[in-house]
Amino acid sequence: MRSESTNALGQPRLTRPTVGAEAFMKPRGGDHQGRESLLYRARGGSAKNPPCHLVKTLRGEGRMKGIVRQGRGLVLALALVGCASSGVPTVPVSVTSYVRPDAPASLKDRAVVVEATAEQKTSLEHAHLRDTLAQEARALGARVVERRQDAAFVLSLYYDMDEGRTTVSQAMTPVSRSFGSPWSPFPTTRWRTETVSETLFTAALTVVVHDARALGDKALEAQAPAAEYHAVRRGDRLALPRIMPALIRAVLQVWPGRDGATRTLSVVLPSGG
Repeated sequence: MRSESTNALGQPRLTRPTVGAEAFMKPRGGDHQGRESLLYRARGGSAKNPPCHLVKTLRGEGRMKGIVRQGRGLVLALALVGCASSGVPTVPVSVTSYVRPDAPASLKDRAVVVEATAEQKTSLEHAHLRDTLAQEARALGARVVERRQDAAFVLSLYYDMDEGRTTVSQAMTPVSRSFGSPWSPFPTTRWRTETVSETLFTAALTVVVHDARALGDKALEAQAPAAEYHAVRRGDRLALPRIMPALIRAVLQVWPGRDGATRTLSVVLPSGG
């Protein structure tokens, strides 16, 4: 009589050990290769010739890891875009410099005084901008004094804003397209003319630098300056208390500049309307 441990020919039956899920969840010998080898044997295959369903599973895991990596990259990119879009507003400003050899190369540790003409002294608006120029000069290391006799250089400023200039242009826009007709085999396109108008506002600022010793007691207009800086910004309408400090900051960022050179830079706008 044949026992359960023998086959039909009476030979000993070869039994395969049962491998549970917990057996191949832990790597054999502490390495990933041992886990994969045990997994292949448990599902009927080898490391060189794994079963088809296992190959599909491993490939699916690889695709999933790639999707996760791409998702992380997308999240990082969106975060960077969000930081850039939530930043403070800036405006482009063009500054043209006219500099003589005796102009100061730097404001650091230089004693300067900010003055106004007789007409400008009666304007509270101009007084506000003079205070702004003095604050920006201090930020660059200048020593702002009250009297011309104590200064090495005299700073003054002039500014203006226009009411805007509107430009009108025409653009051709395709409306429809037909392919052939009884009179012509070639396609024809119907066009529509659109009128486009745009209004640009110009804000201009000039900062003039005088040598205090050469100026002496004379009026600002009576002495040739050591340097002039002309800042211009064109774009949408901005209030004067907001755009003029940006132009002042642009001039001091360009300082000392090169004679006759124009530089365009992006300047942060102060908060306000």
